[in-house]
Amino acid sequence: MRFVFVTRNFNHSGFAALNRLIDEGIEIAAVVVPEEGVIHPIALQLAKFFYSIEVWFYRCAGIRNFSSEIALARRNRIRVIRTPTMESKSFQGELQKLNLDLIVLGGGWPGLIPKSVLGIPKFGCLNTHPSILPSFRGTSITRWQIFHGVHRSGTTIHVIDETFDTGRILAQRAIEVSSDQTPQGLFRDLGDLGATLLGELLRLDPVEIFKTEQKVVRDWECEEYFPKWNYLAHFEKIDWTMGLKKAHQSIMANTQESFKYTGPFVATEYGEYFVRKSSLMTERPSINRQANVLSGLNGIEQYWTDIEEFILWCPNEMFALRIDIVQKCERFRLRRSYIPKNTWLK
Repeated sequence: MRFVFVTRNFNHSGFAALNRLIDEGIEIAAVVVPEEGVIHPIALQLAKFFYSIEVWFYRCAGIRNFSSEIALARRNRIRVIRTPTMESKSFQGELQKLNLDLIVLGGGWPGLIPKSVLGIPKFGCLNTHPSILPSFRGTSITRWQIFHGVHRSGTTIHVIDETFDTGRILAQRAIEVSSDQTPQGLFRDLGDLGATLLGELLRLDPVEIFKTEQKVVRDWECEEYFPKWNYLAHFEKIDWTMGLKKAHQSIMANTQESFKYTGPFVATEYGEYFVRKSSLMTERPSINRQANVLSGLNGIEQYWTDIEEFILWCPNEMFALRIDIVQKCERFRLRRSYIPKNTWLK
């Protein structure tokens, strides 16, 4: 079987899938990446260095991905094809010369695959998608899943057709999602899961691949198409009337690669603060002393525990919400983040 592997460079799912296929000895005719994803090695090392400084300064998790599919392919002597667009006639000519059975998308592509490309391989084109389709079609999809509070997600391999994420489903596999999961953590987990599933599928004959059809029983029905996440739309004061659980989902869905960005915030007697991380608790911890830090809580209790955790509790809900990491809202956002131990004034 001859196929090309398509991915954006520095995409965790693409890197995990490509690495898995190489480890399993599955032959790959070429790796296709967008021209815009190419970074000079020196520039990459500088980016890593400055990001490490950023992580240290803002006290945030170093979650940005620097693993390159281009470098991985070249280390394993796999041809790399770079193109600014799949509409390019010269690019399509290169694909036709490869006499392909399949085109496999393992790490996404910045746009819809043109119909002229879909017709090049003998059997068709496949895509891995980080949700249990047909639920959660679209982009920024792990953020949308965290925002909606899914407790079960998964990876889908489907046939690519002329619209986004609507092709026939060939294989699916599901995992549980914790209430404190981040979009990046879910993306990594689903990328690793997709790599395993793709490796299993590509060991089959192409005719057998397109005969398969497997669906996981879904807990969530959300078949609308989700657009790219708009960070500015979520730069707003947290509305506590939506409940503690929904507030937590909004906070976690906005988890950033760096705390230099804006996000959901709260008003306190000391000023406004971004809430960078929170946790749901199923039991009300022991109270040390009452607190009166946040405004507009409408009946939600706030207090410090005996280990100086800041907790919000609503008698009408089954959850308590712990505020784990905050950061002062400032014009230039140079204030470092911290755990709000016994005061918010920093």
